[in-house]
Amino acid sequence: MNSSKILSSPVLRSFLISGQITLTPEEVEDARRREEADRVREDGRKRFAKEVTNRVESLRDAVKSVKGDVMEKGLDLDLDSECEIMFNIALDGLTHLFSTIKVTPDIRDLPQNYRAVTEWARISCVNRNK
Repeated sequence: MNSSKILSSPVLRSFLISGQITLTPEEVEDARRREEADRVREDGRKRFAKEVTNRVESLRDAVKSVKGDVMEKGLDLDLDSECEIMFNIALDGLTHLFSTIKVTPDIRDLPQNYRAVTEWARISCVNRNK
């Protein structure tokens, strides 16, 4: 109701303030059921949003953990340039990551953080192909 013409309309004013409206018992019950359904939907929406937030946070932690695994392996290297160090650290970390995946026959047997990241990758690939 952003229109000043509508808000200042005598017809609207008359409708809003003339005569009290009395609901029938059926209408009162219908309004009660609708309000309860709205509360249930809102509670469900809040629970869903909380679950999504928790899952996203869990996934972020898993990705950080896997990224840490990749970047932390081989830190005892003694190389000249910082780029070589980072490359070799990542290479050692990826070697560790892939060797873990290679020797694990079932994805359900991978460490939890690896499973979470593979699930994220699977979902991401499916969404990109749509």
